[in-house]
Amino acid sequence: MMTKTLCSLSLLLLLWTRHVSSDCSEGGDLSLRRSMLRGLLPRALQGGGGPGGPDDIKTDDATSCDGEGELPIPPGHGHGHPTPSPPLPGLSSSSSLEEQCFSADATVEVLQNKGGSIATIAMSDLRVGNRVWTGNTNNNGPLFQPVYAFGHWNPHAINKFLKIATSSDESPLEISSEHFVYLQGRKNPIRAGSIQVGDVLQGVAPSMNVTEQQRMVVESITTIEKMGLYAPLTAGGTLVVNGVLASCYVSLQEQQHPNTDDTQITMKGGLPLLSQHDFIHYSLSPFRLACTNTWLPGPANTICHSYDAKGYPHWIGMAMQAFHWVDSLHIVLQFLSLVMWLAVVVPCLAIEWLLSSSGPTTMAALYAGSLIIRTIK
Repeated sequence: MMTKTLCSLSLLLLLWTRHVSSDCSEGGDLSLRRSMLRGLLPRALQGGGGPGGPDDIKTDDATSCDGEGELPIPPGHGHGHPTPSPPLPGLSSSSSLEEQCFSADATVEVLQNKGGSIATIAMSDLRVGNRVWTGNTNNNGPLFQPVYAFGHWNPHAINKFLKIATSSDESPLEISSEHFVYLQGRKNPIRAGSIQVGDVLQGVAPSMNVTEQQRMVVESITTIEKMGLYAPLTAGGTLVVNGVLASCYVSLQEQQHPNTDDTQITMKGGLPLLSQHDFIHYSLSPFRLACTNTWLPGPANTICHSYDAKGYPHWIGMAMQAFHWVDSLHIVLQFLSLVMWLAVVVPCLAIEWLLSSSGPTTMAALYAGSLIIRTIK
């Protein structure tokens, strides 16, 4: 109850901030915010709504205002008009880490129906709600999860990609240099730009009962330019692209040491916290809850389907700016920011766990165990 309330209030604050920063007329914007408050706050305080999960993908029409830098809505996202989010004071909205995605020609494997047929499609054809191969397994075999949103979607942007050819029969992986991919024998994913010829990528191939490991030795790496930027998000934070296990996320910090992978988030003075992949995955917990669960009202899901001029969901664009701002602060202020981050993220992660398939089972097992212990005593 308390964790759901805290997480709901944090989502309310994010929604309020997003609409305050929009370029709408005051009258229309004020009316929208009032309707959001009426729809969201009572449910958050009362803990209403039912459990949801990755299957509960919301694709309602986005509600935003007309503005410059308009991008078409990606397939499956509705018909809103994205408007750019303003940068934080004293912080440029441009960053060398921004344009980091997969190319339009990168391929993923999707589950076409409940019967289990699998199809390979281009990244440019991927839609919200498509169930993609994540490289993980569950009791039923390979785990396919819905794409609940795009962390970046810009079909018109021209960007540089690394074209990584391997010893496998798969087509070369086309990926930006700061995107994370997995190497065999490594727990945390590394920057694609850190990969060298001779490295072995973590390749996986789905079948209906077994996950097969593939040995994918990097044979060549070239740089190309192509149009289109795509970064699909799954609930697990991973997906398989051109047969390679990849993270859904990109590096947030500049590479600190040349010729190293630098997988950790570091504070001032080089103090490491946790892997960048895990940090981003935890930080997106409120966003995942808003996009994949039904206990939030419809207006909350506009944050999943509204994009700024660069192709980022507004909330993600603002969060990236906020991170770079905090990254420039004194270490004392960074610690205070870390405490606030934990206050928002931990309750949301707890809710995600409770709504997951393993949450209720684990809770029931713990409760049964406590009853047995009491009986023995």
